[in-house]
Amino acid sequence: MHELLRQLIGKEIQENEKVVITTGTVKVVRENDCDVDREFKPELLGVRFHSIKDDLENFVKITPKVESVVLCAIIENDISEAVIISYSEIEKIHISTDGAEFEMFQGKFKIKNENADLKSILETSHNVFKNVKILTPSGIGTVSPSDKTLIEQNINKINQIFT
Repeated sequence: MHELLRQLIGKEIQENEKVVITTGTVKVVRENDCDVDREFKPELLGVRFHSIKDDLENFVKITPKVESVVLCAIIENDISEAVIISYSEIEKIHISTDGAEFEMFQGKFKIKNENADLKSILETSHNVFKNVKILTPSGIGTVSPSDKTLIEQNINKINQIFT
């Protein structure tokens, strides 16, 4: 009798919970959601990266790695309404606000807005410096070979940092 009463009370509490927190392993990743496998529990399908489903212009989106462990909130005890709230590993971070974008993916960065892209600005500047003509009293000169090498090394470093 005592056990039956405990189970009924537990079931009533569980049915009235507004948010349930659970862990699982990411199995499939899509543009704005993923599927999460939970040990001994039903799989969570379409777990959102954002708290709301709308397409947003200003947002922070964190994309988990496949096979990473995530902490999910199940809203109003409905497993079709789940959102990731913590990640063990991430694949990508994308931030967009007022036309400016920052992205980190595979160890590289992208920083741009509606008018400019930081990588192309740096590359263009380095190419200009590499080919600059210098007016001297004895005529037109160019950048020294050692400076050109340094500029090339910097361009290579830019390509290692930015996508």
